[in-house]
Amino acid sequence: NITKGLKDITRELSAFAAQIKTLTKKKVDTANMQELLNTLKAQVAEVKDLINNKADAEEIAAKVEEAFDTRQELQDALQEHDMINTAPKVSTGSNYNVKVNLPEAFMKTENTGDNGEATGSQNPTSGGSSAPTKQ
Repeated sequence: NITKGLKDITRELSAFAAQIKTLTKKKVDTANMQELLNTLKAQVAEVKDLINNKADAEEIAAKVEEAFDTRQELQDALQEHDMINTAPKVSTGSNYNVKVNLPEAFMKTENTGDNGEATGSQNPTSGGSSAPTKQ
C-alpha cells in the first residue's frame, strides 16, 4: 500500500507542477503554491528514505500524515484558481446495464392530432429506458 501511495503522490507532484506552471503563465502569484510543492517533494523524499532505511512504522506514518496535510493545502490553493476539477466524471457507454424510469415530462411525444394533443406512443429520449409507453 505504501508503494502504491508513493507512486500516486509522485504522479500528483508532476500534475501539481504543471498546474503551477500554467498559473505562472497566466501571471498569477504562485510563490506560496511553489513553496508548498517544494515542501511536499521534500516530505515525499523523506518518506522514501525512511522506508528504504526500514524506520519505525510510527515514524513513517507521522511523516506520511505530514505529507498528505501539505498535499491537501496545495490542492486547496490550486482549487482557488480552478485548477483542480472536483466535479465527478460521468461516463456513458453501452457497458452500463442501467435502466431508468423517466417521468412523463422527459418523454418524447409524437404530435399527430389537430387539437394539439399527443397521440401515438411516447418514446424515451434515450435508449435503455424502461419507461412505460402509453397509447
